[in-house]
Amino acid sequence: MRHRILQYNTDDFSHGSDYFAEVTANVDFALLQRLPIKNELSLINEIHLERSISDMPSSLYVAIAKFEGRAKFSSHMTYALPSTKIVKADGHKFQGSKAICRKIGKIIFCSVLPCYPNSGTIKKEDTLEDVRFLLNRLKHTRCIIAGDFHHVPGEFKELEDLIKKNGFTSYLDEYDTFVHPSDSNTFNLDRMISNIPDLTVENIIVHQPDKPSRHLAITYEVNYS
Repeated sequence: MRHRILQYNTDDFSHGSDYFAEVTANVDFALLQRLPIKNELSLINEIHLERSISDMPSSLYVAIAKFEGRAKFSSHMTYALPSTKIVKADGHKFQGSKAICRKIGKIIFCSVLPCYPNSGTIKKEDTLEDVRFLLNRLKHTRCIIAGDFHHVPGEFKELEDLIKKNGFTSYLDEYDTFVHPSDSNTFNLDRMISNIPDLTVENIIVHQPDKPSRHLAITYEVNYS
């Protein structure tokens, strides 16, 4: 089975409508984070959304979308992650503590936004616990998990060990999907991990907006039997 996937932390639509139309063209499914409700979502045939922070009206959304003529979603699963209380107390709409999962054929696709460390109450260990919770729920089913993990691959050993220990492989680590708004340094924060043994990931494109800053959209083809 082959699908073309869009993975995009939209940062509240920071790159605008034209960019969104460009990156959603010719994809089968989209795994989205920090998504606002905008008219541009009418480009999508079917979309499932959950607030990134439960019971916080100002928070943005995590979402899974499918495009015209594609395979149907079947089972629906949503997970509030362990950091829910502390991110709600933090009150920042860019925070997250949610995963939304949908089954496509025999595979679970999951869009996730765990919490990110701030200067006080939220630590990197809280991000780790969010990821641990999700992997414990999904490690016994074939799945693809995509989202902003908030840490450059290889710099948080406990996170890397957790991914490997649970039988997952990380596929996009060498692609720079984030441009720092202050110094324009580029690195990866947007990861796709999977436990599908025969998964291949090809035709990977990081889409460059007119003024690159913060998260960039990435598209790729996944193929599995």
